[in-house]
Amino acid sequence: MDHPTSKADLMVRIDRTWTSFRDATFSVDDARIVIPGPGGWSVKDQIAHISAWERSLMGLLTKGSRAAAMGIDEQLYAGHDTDAINARVYALAKELPVADVKRRADETHAALLVVLDGLTWEDLNQPYSHYQAGAPAGGPEDYPVGAWVAGNSYGHYPLHQGYAEATLAAIS
Repeated sequence: MDHPTSKADLMVRIDRTWTSFRDATFSVDDARIVIPGPGGWSVKDQIAHISAWERSLMGLLTKGSRAAAMGIDEQLYAGHDTDAINARVYALAKELPVADVKRRADETHAALLVVLDGLTWEDLNQPYSHYQAGAPAGGPEDYPVGAWVAGNSYGHYPLHQGYAEATLAAIS
């Protein structure tokens, strides 16, 4: 995946891939949106997952707790076990009504855009550790925070859109 060369380029990528993800998932009727696919997740679960990781990203960019932003335990997040984190996020959203999941996703995405709007391209090129005090040096924590933005937005939406589309194909 090539990387954006400016904040404007980043925002265009986020907008384009979010719109595609949203169009593909939010348009699914309420009867089908909750049916699990081959991987066990429904389209609703894909929406909730994206929303949770966008909240995590906002926690990062506002120098807050990513775990708290997701509504999960700090120890769970600190373990860096993505499968366990995703399982907890799934469990937290499983019984939520579809309308609540969609509303929260839209609100979260809008809030993320506000946070990103307040950052400069230079801000986005600061290392992760600039935003998360105490993050260990070396490895991913030294990557520019923009890489984390990519991984939790325009690099993430198409993946889960694909999962949602595969679910819909499997349950049709």
